[in-house]
Amino acid sequence: MFFQNLLKSGWLHALFIAVVAYPLGAITAKLVASNMDCNILVYTVIFTISSAVALLIKSGPGSLGIQTLKRPETWLYAVAQIFVLIFGILIMQYVTATEGAGLYRVTGLFVLILSMMFLAQKVNKYEVLSSLIICLGLFFILSNSNISFEFKCLLFLFVCCRALAQSSQKIITELHKTSRKSKNTKDDQRVAGFIMIVAGIFMLIVLLIVAYLKQYNDILLFKSFPHFEDFAHLNGYIMAVVMGLFIVSVSKYCEFYAGKTIGARYLTSMLSLQIIFVYFIENILSYFNIMNKTDFAFNDYIGIGLILLGNIIIAFAGFIKDLSFIKKGEKQDTLANLDENFIDEEDDFEVVKLNVFNLLSLYNNDSKKLSEDIGVNRVLLDNIANYDFGEFKLQNKIAYKINSFASKNVRQKPIIGII
Repeated sequence: MFFQNLLKSGWLHALFIAVVAYPLGAITAKLVASNMDCNILVYTVIFTISSAVALLIKSGPGSLGIQTLKRPETWLYAVAQIFVLIFGILIMQYVTATEGAGLYRVTGLFVLILSMMFLAQKVNKYEVLSSLIICLGLFFILSNSNISFEFKCLLFLFVCCRALAQSSQKIITELHKTSRKSKNTKDDQRVAGFIMIVAGIFMLIVLLIVAYLKQYNDILLFKSFPHFEDFAHLNGYIMAVVMGLFIVSVSKYCEFYAGKTIGARYLTSMLSLQIIFVYFIENILSYFNIMNKTDFAFNDYIGIGLILLGNIIIAFAGFIKDLSFIKKGEKQDTLANLDENFIDEEDDFEVVKLNVFNLLSLYNNDSKKLSEDIGVNRVLLDNIANYDFGEFKLQNKIAYKINSFASKNVRQKPIIGII
């Protein structure tokens, strides 16, 4: 039972991405880049579109598809993906691949900040401590990079911009309206499939436009972008299709499921674990001379270690917080604190308050018994009775539960007036 609850919670989905999907994707991309004549961005487009096709075939026809295409979050996700690629390329012009791997994990800090600012999610002391540790790791990598101060400032700007773009994507996995509406695996797969097909086609269009511009302009920013002839090189297409169909598709399904269950900040922090498993797989493959092992300098260990530690603490704090819900087979509503989830009209609040008074009268002021029967916390019932509108925030779902219970019970024994 606990394992089933854990599976529904989304934590195992996030763990799968961190331990299996992302490491395999990173290793495969490295093999393709070093051993095959295939542009890595073309490879990315192919596996993105392939993953969308796999998800849509698996889910079959059904609801939420057209709704997903109409949602602005779907298109924002695709736009953010382009900026993640652009700023990722800019970052790698100033640092080593190892340093870049650490700087990419700063996204966890930005998701934490955005969740606090825009999703009204509370931050505990462990997450504050983790944020400071991540900042320390970022400072350590920047201060020890062999570039001038001006370039360090520019690098910091690129890191922040990439983290902001990727954070937006993770927040979208938590907020996406149609994703939160889906109630079964097929719908989850269909929503993820439509989002990825938009992202893949949008990315393909951008790459084709850049390829056209590269024919007439020599722009440093576009150096890593493909030429038209790169789209004709088939070496790596098969690998990209296989990765898209069997790994990336599952990864994206898991990403959107985990995003709406455990939340973007814990999902992102969990994904930072991929560094460990990528390094582990690289060591195994290098032993068999399949690929070269990444060499870590002492400063890399410290900087990346601090960033990784901060993310792990955030993820662990979130899991501990979720544990009580997992044991009961419940899910936390990560968006429960948004203003749209609370009553915003005084008349509506007064109706709930009247119903609470009538129910208390019906129960002879036994708020404990009423709390047990209605399934609402006793303290919450007392707060509704004692506070006025504007002094106390009441969730719509709690108001609905109280009003529904009152409509079924108070009618049977009418109560006149308010006690």
